[in-house]
Amino acid sequence: MGFLMCGFAKRAILDAKVVAGYAHPLRTVRHLLSGKVVLTFTIKDSKQKIEQICQRVKQGESCAIVLTGDACFSEKELLQKIPCDFEIIPGISSIQVAAARCGVSLDKAHVLTLHESGERELLEQKLREVVDSIKRSKPVLLLPRPYDLMPNEIASLLISFGAPKHTTVRVYENLTLENETQTQATLASLPRKTYSDLTVMVINV
Repeated sequence: MGFLMCGFAKRAILDAKVVAGYAHPLRTVRHLLSGKVVLTFTIKDSKQKIEQICQRVKQGESCAIVLTGDACFSEKELLQKIPCDFEIIPGISSIQVAAARCGVSLDKAHVLTLHESGERELLEQKLREVVDSIKRSKPVLLLPRPYDLMPNEIASLLISFGAPKHTTVRVYENLTLENETQTQATLASLPRKTYSDLTVMVINV
């Protein structure tokens, strides 16, 4: 998604001495990382690595954390781990791209993310609300939770909660990347396979 990066984000990366992030976001900006100190973190060690980054900031170093998720949506939990002052530079999210692919107006859609920690029961309650939107003919844009609440299980849960089996669904994987794919089906006929963790579901369109 590097070619959709806004100019402010590119400048922040170029000006930073230290650039950090998950492996995939760092790969998308690898052409900007020459001469940088690059810190790669995982979900498990992100809190520890971010604390190290903030120590560098307090010592006067310029740092940038690169995300491919929407910083105020799917990555909001990561932001809560940052114990120092920071600026958010927004970009173009996969939700926006999926909406554009389908011609869906975001103000008319039910937009939600399951890309968060927390009790599974709370996430399933969100899916019950999705069923209500489906019954009201409202389009739904949804980010699954890697890797335990992905498209096949979401489709099964929606049906069990009362969504019609013939409800249409599009699953976009790796949007804007070279390996982007789209699967069109119904909730009942969605192919059973391992979907990418970079997935957006568009339902009822």
